[in-house]
Amino acid sequence: AMCGTVGGTLMAAYTHRIVQRTGSQVAMVIGMVGAGLSGVIIALTSSLYLASAANFIGGFFWTLAAISQFTYFSENAPADNATRYMTVYNQVVMLAVFIGPMLGSQLASLSLDLVVVLWVGAVLRFVAAGIVAADGLAALRQARRAG
Repeated sequence: AMCGTVGGTLMAAYTHRIVQRTGSQVAMVIGMVGAGLSGVIIALTSSLYLASAANFIGGFFWTLAAISQFTYFSENAPADNATRYMTVYNQVVMLAVFIGPMLGSQLASLSLDLVVVLWVGAVLRFVAAGIVAADGLAALRQARRAG
């Protein structure tokens, strides 16, 4: 866990620059793909050192994904209704923080191997990245048609 905290702390110092350079949606996709790769590495390794490096990568990219996601919602919330939008955003995030570990525990209690549970988590992160990327591409196509 310490490696993930260090990775997240380092990313927090650079997220602003990355989001400025790539945009919040692209940064979110990069973060989710990186977090997914971290899960894959942890699932495949039996080395403590490699698992620690993957945990660092996971903290690094989860931080990028989380800050980029908040930035995206902040940029797209109407100014006259921003408080309501941010309230809903925070409630959804807290619900995910509550439900996520319960789902992992349920998968583990089904006598699934921990590696399978890690793979499921990685796949969900890749799916999330794909959804965000598809949304960004659809918005780009729509803007090209309009302009």
